[in-house]
Order: sequence, then C-alpha cells, then structure tokens
Amino acid sequence: MQAYYSHLSFAPLLTFLCVIFLVCILKKRHALSRSAPTQASPGELAGAEPQPRSLGSGPAELSIVADSAATAPKSQTARGIVRGALLLWSFVSVLMIAFLGGQASRIDIDSVEVRGDARFREQIASALLLLKTRSPQAYKTVTNYVRVIEQAKHTGMAAWRTPPTSELNDASVFVSLTWCAAGLAHESYHSKLYHDYLAQHLGTVAVPEDVWGEEEGEKRCMEYQLRVLKDLGAPLDEISWCAQTNNWYLLGDTNVPYWKVPYEARFW
Repeated sequence: MQAYYSHLSFAPLLTFLCVIFLVCILKKRHALSRSAPTQASPGELAGAEPQPRSLGSGPAELSIVADSAATAPKSQTARGIVRGALLLWSFVSVLMIAFLGGQASRIDIDSVEVRGDARFREQIASALLLLKTRSPQAYKTVTNYVRVIEQAKHTGMAAWRTPPTSELNDASVFVSLTWCAAGLAHESYHSKLYHDYLAQHLGTVAVPEDVWGEEEGEKRCMEYQLRVLKDLGAPLDEISWCAQTNNWYLLGDTNVPYWKVPYEARFW
C-alpha cells in the first residue's frame, strides 16, 4: 500500500525554486550596483585638472571626507541587497508555511485521499492496510468506489459527489481498528450500489434512494459489513451488533430505524 504525505512531494521543489529566484535577484542587484556611474567632483565637472592629494593636515582631512563620500553609495547598495534578500526570504517563508499548512491535513493512499487530523489519518491508514491484508476484495471496493475519506461531524457516503466522498465521525472511526475498517467497507458498498446503477442505466441522472440507501440499501450494506468483519477476525460483540440490521435509535421522543435518522442528527 503506497501512502505518502502530499506536501512532501512539492516542498523540495518549492524550496529549490525559491532559492533560485533569490540568487537571481541578488545577482541582478549586484550587476546594477557595479554598472552605476561614479560621481565626479565639482572640479572635474568644470573641466579642471584633478588636484593631487596633499599630505598636509588640511588636504588630508578633505581627502578622507571625499573617500567616505565615494564609498557611501557602495555601502548603501550592500544594505539594499541585504534588505531585499531578507524581505524576499520572509515572503518565501510565508508562502511555504501557507502551502505546507494547507497540505499537512491530508495523505494519499493508493488513489484514496484521506483528510483529517494526524490521529484520524493514522487510523484510516491502518484500517486500509488491515482490509488489504485480510479482506482484499473489500479493499478493492474501497479504492474503486471511494476517492476521498474525510473526517467529519457525521458519518455518511456522498456517492454523488465528484469525487465520491466518505465522511466519517470519530465515534465510528475509533471504536476499534476492525470496526473502522468494516465501516469503510460499509460506506464503500453504498457507493458501489450507487455507481453500479448508473453504469447499468446509462443516461440516468438520479439514482433511486432504495437502490443504495433506505432500508433495502442499508440491509445490503450491513450484510456486506458483516462479511468483512468476519474476514477481519473482529470481536464477537462487533459481529453480533452488525448482525442486527434493524437497529433503532431514539430521535427526540420517537424510536426510528437508524437509516431514518437525518444526517445532521447522527452522532456516529
């Protein structure tokens, strides 16, 4: 299973390009400073012959002032280069922080993008590895019918999205590794039912709810999840719970089948 942090693929290239850009700017400023004309003295501008410097105290003081004035533009140029380099490096640092910070919350695993915090990503990666080693067919279904696995407040399969996205709540992900893996299989099977229907009914825009959801769709997904749990060697209590495909939940003052619970009201 190939897993990599997406930002690591671009960070070295970004750093290299920034360094090259910085070097080019510094060379440009250095070339401009060398080609700048030197200031002539008032006597030279008037056409007078330049006077030799005297070793006396008065002329010597004047020559020191003149030397200082001549070197001032060079020192100002050097300071300008340093300031420019510092400003450029600060700008590059901000860009890199923004780039890396935006990418650090996702990884790619065999064409599946996993989005969430570090703990979530680690659990999903481990669950996918468990599926790959103990239930290869289920792993194939996940990687074929799910393109994004995203940490969310509620659990659900957005099979109609582009790309198909499985949203998972922490309450489902961290029950156990086997339950997390089987939950991924369950959600991917919803997507499989959805996309298989589209493939079999070309030109269809809307997929009937009972094909991939509602009571019939949930029953098929729970049966599939049960088979995967057995493949994974899950604990008996997880297998027993999954076998009860008619689980009910209290919604307000009413008991309803879990598939009737609105997405925003799901705590799993």
